[in-house]
Amino acid sequence: MEFTIKSRRFKRDINFFCNDFKPDAQFQMRFIFVDLNKQPGVLGNQLCEGGGLRGATVMAYSEKDFESTCRKWWKAYLRETFVEY
Repeated sequence: MEFTIKSRRFKRDINFFCNDFKPDAQFQMRFIFVDLNKQPGVLGNQLCEGGGLRGATVMAYSEKDFESTCRKWWKAYLRETFVEY
């Protein structure tokens, strides 16, 4: 499953990825990855708490949770990261 955010700061699309959720399973956790290192899928950076790339990992528990978690992490990442133009 993928989710894309158009970034003005990075001047490119930022893609988030996690493995697909199975409809028959009751409780599922999926790690979320982002292509900040320009690598797709699980080769990307793993999301961590507070908008970071190191520390306690962030997981998605459903498809709805995946998108909202990506948006929250991205906002925190932009607040915590200084990118010189």
